[in-house]
Amino acid sequence: MAQLCRTQTIQVVDTEYSADAVEWCPLNGWENILAAGTYQLKKSEAAVGEDGTETDSPHTRVGRVYLYHFSHDQIFTPLTEIQRIESAAVLDMKCVQPVQLISSDSKGCLSLVSVSESAASLDILRQWTGHEYEAWIAAFNYWNTNIVYSGGDDCKLKGWDTRSGTDRPSFTSTRHTMGVCSIQSNPHKDGILVTGSYDEHVLLWDTRQMKQPLADTHVEGGVWRLKWHPIHEHVLLAACMHSGFHILDCKEAVAGNAEKCTVLSSYVLHNSLAYGADWSKLSLMDWPVMKQGPRSAFHSESDMENTEQGVKKPETQKQHLKILYESPTASFDVILEDDMGTYIPEDAGAHALENSSKIVSVSIQGNQDCSIPENYFQSDKDGDTSNSKESSLIATCSFYDHVLHVWNWESSTANSSK
Repeated sequence: MAQLCRTQTIQVVDTEYSADAVEWCPLNGWENILAAGTYQLKKSEAAVGEDGTETDSPHTRVGRVYLYHFSHDQIFTPLTEIQRIESAAVLDMKCVQPVQLISSDSKGCLSLVSVSESAASLDILRQWTGHEYEAWIAAFNYWNTNIVYSGGDDCKLKGWDTRSGTDRPSFTSTRHTMGVCSIQSNPHKDGILVTGSYDEHVLLWDTRQMKQPLADTHVEGGVWRLKWHPIHEHVLLAACMHSGFHILDCKEAVAGNAEKCTVLSSYVLHNSLAYGADWSKLSLMDWPVMKQGPRSAFHSESDMENTEQGVKKPETQKQHLKILYESPTASFDVILEDDMGTYIPEDAGAHALENSSKIVSVSIQGNQDCSIPENYFQSDKDGDTSNSKESSLIATCSFYDHVLHVWNWESSTANSSK
């Protein structure tokens, strides 16, 4: 079996202000709602003093929260803005059921907050200094919400047990060499934690032993956000600032069989810092675009005659680069297809099946070669392909080019027995 992956842009939206946070609603019945947060530093007009000299006024930090609706009925522009709210600069957003919140701030403080279900009010249960400098991130242990993790610009990752007080952390790790800015507990598997840092490393941890990580993956960009897949427990989405967005497979690392996670796919069409990222719980398999099968192959009269006479004409496969869109960032999203409209995987050469009897060498625009398993394009007698496909909807945003991307990540497992 070989895993083949591809990414495909669905829609691109200009957020006007610099975009730094995106969040799909995780609540049942509201999965098609997407929120995006922005941050903008505006220069104030110079003030003129009594003596006629100009004085600089403080810059103003403004923001905006967008609310979007994703509709399966809209093929070309499924994402529609339904509301926008002007606000102060938005640094992060989370959609949760009303219980408790944990927040971190620029002074290194952590605040445990209770959200009232009967009234719109917040009550601070506990507040303490967790880090010497900015506390970039704070997160609950999903399996035991008495346990809180935090990361700061002091390069420290800390754990806190709120039942026994917050005078001292339950552990402190200095494994990261720069500020710790992303933490997430695995919602599918107890005891698994992942952290990211400006040091460009994603560390995978067993929370029962926090002295040494299970795996250390260098992603070549500061790791601003990490999100576990809503269904697949070993798949991780990473927003890596200068190096774009990456999807990691942590299965072998969690099992102790690998020292780093495998990068399955990368999305690098943003032309600025990769900040916000989130998976949607929506399924794209019911979307009309995903339900369309490969286009029927065109057969000439000579082909039909040869087939009727029992002579099977050797099939030749032609490949075409298909431009899907031109984004506001001046980047192009292209995929490679054959004449039947079947997608040719971007990493086909790397994922070629070991037991394939023949490899088709494909020329892309005459100067790049990739190896495609010949049986990848074949189908069963019933018309089903040899690939088991799954599709995930992802939203990402980048900062200085103020762009929100909604894209599809498709993974398929090729059957080498065909």
